[in-house]
Amino acid sequence: MRRCGRPHGALRLGEDRLEGESRLLEVLGALVRRHAVHGPRAATRRGRSDADRIARQVATRLSDELTAPPTLAEMAADLELSRYQLLRAFRDAVGMPPYAWLAQHRVTRARTLLEVGYRPAEAATLVGFADQAHLTRWFRRVLGVTPGAYRNSVQDSAVRRPAF
Repeated sequence: MRRCGRPHGALRLGEDRLEGESRLLEVLGALVRRHAVHGPRAATRRGRSDADRIARQVATRLSDELTAPPTLAEMAADLELSRYQLLRAFRDAVGMPPYAWLAQHRVTRARTLLEVGYRPAEAATLVGFADQAHLTRWFRRVLGVTPGAYRNSVQDSAVRRPAF
């Protein structure tokens, strides 16, 4: 039953702008690569060390602003890059777009909170997911288990540990 009037898995307006912007640019980039005429490579193409530096700066900022992450445009402007340059450099260095890195980072942080006894809904809010369902989708995608099942397994193993 759909209580909120949106398709299952769809984001509400304004939810996860970083992911929406990244996905749009990926589609546009794929269209350009598919249909553009190939010419000589630009001499200004950034090297691997630049991509690593950019990725570190973006990852640090996303980690620091976990619950209200900046958009690609904001990060790109601060680094004096285009959104495409930032997205390409991050993907080259990390192997995934910033929104996917952020979601995995949030899952890692949520996992730590679940291990110390937070409920999934509390952990979701504290690490910046829109709600528990959003956390559950990413948690299952990254770890292959729901947050509730993970929390229960961690608590069960803590109970079974002998006290010395």
